[in-house]
Amino acid sequence: MSLLMLIDSILQELEYCAKDSFHCLINKKTDVSVFPFISDSNPSQAYLILAMQENTLGYVLRDGNLAAIARAFRGQECYQTNMAKNTSLLILNQCQENSNRNSLEKLKIEDDPLYFKKYVLSYTSIEEEKVSEYVASQKEQHGIDYSCITMIQEYLWMPAFFGAYKANHQNEPVYTILAEAATKLPILPLATSGTQELKPVNAFLQENLEAAAHRRSPVNVDAHILDALLQDIKDWKNADTDSIVEQYQAILQASAKGDES
Repeated sequence: MSLLMLIDSILQELEYCAKDSFHCLINKKTDVSVFPFISDSNPSQAYLILAMQENTLGYVLRDGNLAAIARAFRGQECYQTNMAKNTSLLILNQCQENSNRNSLEKLKIEDDPLYFKKYVLSYTSIEEEKVSEYVASQKEQHGIDYSCITMIQEYLWMPAFFGAYKANHQNEPVYTILAEAATKLPILPLATSGTQELKPVNAFLQENLEAAAHRRSPVNVDAHILDALLQDIKDWKNADTDSIVEQYQAILQASAKGDES
């Protein structure tokens, strides 16, 4: 299984439909193939997959190459106007062993704001080969119950695999490429079954307050103020830091006035 086929499997499990590939010229002379995937549930969401060698990665931001890809995509039958701001370009970057996966070219591409959200998934031929072997073994083992996403989730949660990868990513070529895929495909869900039981915010704060009070240099925190803060801010997911600090200061001031009276 090539890396492109692995990405194809992931996207199709996430209900992205593969459309006809198209070609475009970059550097006004190099023909490249682009593979589009469109979301079934939200047709304005699209992924474009482009494979490039490491020594050509620097060409992406040059000579209007992104514009060339965008123009070619707009000419496809599957293209819709509302895809303009909802298309991600995933570049599969085959690199050499011991190369810098976070090269300057890669960082520049991912930080560039024009045309697409851009992700660069770096991998080596050895990693691709090892993943191919592992996927084949999993398909044989699970048969019709095989799921590419489940396979990735379970592999990434295995402590032994993670430990080997953390010590030296060359020890774990499969983990390396699966972790990179999970990072560069934000739509890929990560399993939580391997984690400890999720705790409510109140329980989490209480546990940390007790730990702070029993340190060698205890930290005393007014739990009543934190309780008031929890009650005042209902939408923690969308609350920004400034608004939380502002509300906390307001509670402190109200508490101080109450003490004075």
